Amino acid sequence: MALTEKSIDKSKSIPLHIQVKQILMEEINSGNLTPGDMISPEQEISELFRVSRSTVRQAITELVREGYFYRGKGRGTFVSKPVISYDFAKNAGMYTRLVEEKGMKASTKVIQFDIVDADAKIAEILQIPQKQKVIHLIRIRSANEELNNILESYLPHNLCYSIFQHDLEKETLHEALSGSEETAIFRDITTIEATLANSKESRLLQIAPGSPILLISAVSFNRMGKPVEYCIARYRADRNKFITERYDGQPGNN
Repeated sequence: MALTEKSIDKSKSIPLHIQVKQILMEEINSGNLTPGDMISPEQEISELFRVSRSTVRQAITELVREGYFYRGKGRGTFVSKPVISYDFAKNAGMYTRLVEEKGMKASTKVIQFDIVDADAKIAEILQIPQKQKVIHLIRIRSANEELNNILESYLPHNLCYSIFQHDLEKETLHEALSGSEETAIFRDITTIEATLANSKESRLLQIAPGSPILLISAVSFNRMGKPVEYCIARYRADRNKFITERYDGQPGNN
């Protein structure tokens, strides 16, 4: 795909490779470069922008690292499909908004929504007696009809039975729980690990067995400290990334 001819301002304090990155990002955001497009060779881009080939290579390498481009061995550099970024401190429960910000359509499908007996693990996590009734909910979320992640939730039935009155394909679970102080989510404890998709996960996400996925487990609590939900989420690693931000109150400390 040919790039639009644009000028690099060498008088600016902005490094040249950053200016090249900005132009390439503008090409993506404008729709001139779309997922799957092969970009022009480095030499052509360096001649177009009148910068060195090493400057172009640095810009493209950073965009590959950030997930905007990918390299096909011996074939060239291509535009990636959009990657959805989540900030745990700010983006909890904002899947639809984040997908739409990427210019895509978000959708959710409920594939299981029933009542089961809590096994030993679920009972311990939810702090309830073993074999007590829990709600078992499995949803699959998509972006532009491409399957993106699986959410599997367990909730104490005696506490959360009202969610059966909600359409969880149109409303988030946390929105459904927010109507009562007993069920509204106040805090959660989350763990993230990298793993490979097993046969069930690969079938549900329509990816090859052994594909990398991000496994995220979260226990959510109400304001009184009682567990309300245990969720196991499985995200395609090639379509999602997670960000955290930390402050220690001491600028300059490492």
